[in-house]
Amino acid sequence: MRFLYPVSAFLLGLILLGFGIGQLVPGEPEDVRSQPAEAAPFTVITDDLIDADEGHDEFTIEGDGEYSLAIGRAHDIEAWLGDAAYNRVTGVTDSADQAEIEVEHIEGEQQAPNPLNSDLWVATETTEGELLYRWSTPDTDEEWSLLVFRDGEAAAPVTISAERPAPGSQGLGITLVILGALAVLVALALFYRALGATRREAAADNADGATAASAGLATEPESSSVDSDDQTLEHPSIALPGAADADPAADLSSVEESSSAEPLAADHADSTEEHPEADEDETTALSFDFQDDSDDSLAETEVIDDEQNESQQEASETASEASASEEEANRVTADEAADPEDAPQEDQEHVINDDEPASEQSRSDDAQTPAQKPKGLRGRFGRGTAYAVVPAVAIALTSALGGTEQAYAATEEPEQTETDIDVAEEVPSEGYSVLLGTQLERILGDISEVVASADEEQDAEALQQRVAGHALEVRELSYRNHDLAESSLPAPIGTEVLSAAVTSETEFPRQAVVITNHPDGEVPQILILEQNSARENYKLIHASLMAPGTEFPSFSAEQGGVVPVDPEDESAPEAPAQALRGVADFFADSEDEFGEQVAESIYLQSLHGYYEELAEAAEDTELSFPTPEMGEQITALELPDGSTLVAGSFELVMQMAPLDDGDTIFLEHDLVEELAGTDWTTFPTEISTTESVVLQIPADEDGEVVLLGIHDIISDASIDTPEWFEGYDSD
Repeated sequence: MRFLYPVSAFLLGLILLGFGIGQLVPGEPEDVRSQPAEAAPFTVITDDLIDADEGHDEFTIEGDGEYSLAIGRAHDIEAWLGDAAYNRVTGVTDSADQAEIEVEHIEGEQQAPNPLNSDLWVATETTEGELLYRWSTPDTDEEWSLLVFRDGEAAAPVTISAERPAPGSQGLGITLVILGALAVLVALALFYRALGATRREAAADNADGATAASAGLATEPESSSVDSDDQTLEHPSIALPGAADADPAADLSSVEESSSAEPLAADHADSTEEHPEADEDETTALSFDFQDDSDDSLAETEVIDDEQNESQQEASETASEASASEEEANRVTADEAADPEDAPQEDQEHVINDDEPASEQSRSDDAQTPAQKPKGLRGRFGRGTAYAVVPAVAIALTSALGGTEQAYAATEEPEQTETDIDVAEEVPSEGYSVLLGTQLERILGDISEVVASADEEQDAEALQQRVAGHALEVRELSYRNHDLAESSLPAPIGTEVLSAAVTSETEFPRQAVVITNHPDGEVPQILILEQNSARENYKLIHASLMAPGTEFPSFSAEQGGVVPVDPEDESAPEAPAQALRGVADFFADSEDEFGEQVAESIYLQSLHGYYEELAEAAEDTELSFPTPEMGEQITALELPDGSTLVAGSFELVMQMAPLDDGDTIFLEHDLVEELAGTDWTTFPTEISTTESVVLQIPADEDGEVVLLGIHDIISDASIDTPEWFEGYDSD
């Protein structure tokens, strides 16, 4: 009966655990399909349809013929769709009869451009027929959607199906698992208690029998003879009063014979009597072996051991002085064994009296030293096992609960762009970026291919799909100049990204500043990209070469934190447009006061030195530089480090006039000669160059403006001839 309750509790716990885990494990998945919907040229599937934590991140798109998929940010897809009609697939809804995928129809235009090649998409795919799609998006906190379409006009597939795991009863399952674990704990505790009780009873019975047998043997003369010379004690395993007369140096063979048949408690007592020199070590072992012993019990054990030592010394003295006969010694031993109350106090700790009441025996059992208590359970499970059972079951409980959850690895964060060419160390920033690194690389690759193809054919119209604004004007001038005088073409567009800063605003237009390098180029390029609207792609609007002796902070496309700035904003430390005008004036005049706010520049020093040499060489010519004419397009962006980047252009005009009538100006430049129609003149002449510059205005009001990028190209050359002049001779 003692083990019936532990076994029953253990079986009950296992049953509860089994039912609980069964409730937590979901059943067979059920198929759900999308609701019928009207035809539309686009279908948008939101991430509400999937739930990776619940294990359903796959669905099937059913369509006839060829169609395309594009993954993009939810707001980018909505911006591209604009007023177009589409079907929006959201999530799974539970109706009265069955669960189904909800589809919302959005009214709008039934025709739109084909969005396949839009820069807004992170990835695209073209397929046909039925497609099992597993949801996979970049590892960001943004909302993503999937756009399904054919060509912008034909109806897009809208039939979606998915498997939905049958939900388990989480509340009931967790409750059953907890109750089962508690039942197992209770069962182990009861089992531990039952084993301890059984062991204690067995030890008590063995001790009682040994005491009775020893007492009976002591009364028999033939088994209790004492030699006056050897003082040999036949039964040292029982601490009898006669033991005081024993010789400590007696033969140990009788001890070994008796210890094999005596209980563990008696064996330990004998070993203490036979080896008093080991009392100190044994006391330490006892106090360390059982953690429940108090300091008082330990002190009591030590006192008892000291009394035993004194008793042994007195026994030795008594044995040496004894002159009684063998019969008298046997009589004394038998009488003292029959009356245990007369035995020394230290020996009573190891004596169990059969005549004591049961309650007295229990108290005596509790007074035993720790080494005398039952060791069966501790020997089987190891020391402290009763306390180790609790964390063991807790681990099992955690495993049971955790086994019903699915783990999904997330992808690693994207790597930061690094460079070691004229770029400063990376600047940390926070914010949102409208472009991922892969998108930017794809855009740059497309721009580079378009420009390279147009440069080869010198076809300005071919540039328009990827080049606009000031960059398009400069490229057109390059083609013209190359056609007139075989002047060199601009450098090809590099695709190796050294640094990139992308706007964080979701509104349009959007800009990006990219520092790139071309394998054939020796100097990095500064490119300004702009996307005017959702249905337009990024275009190159500004390009210049990095000015010598300058550097640019290292950013990555994913950092974000770039904000467009109004060029005329006067709240900035230096208004972008005002800074651009000041630098243009300093280009024309090295003595201009704005030069004090411009950082030292190798390019500007060389330019001003060239003008001085030209003026000294032209003794009969007066050189002058009027105020530069500013270009219409200015782009200003605040970077993550707080500085402002300004990209723009201006027209720099060099005027040459003869000092006296008849003085000749020689035009020693092939392109200028072609544009002017002559290689000499006696009339005032102007040569215009278009300067494309990139400035960096520091966040500190006391900082200096840096000329970061520069590119110049001759745009015009003209001679102011009088009306009467009939032209130059062809000679």
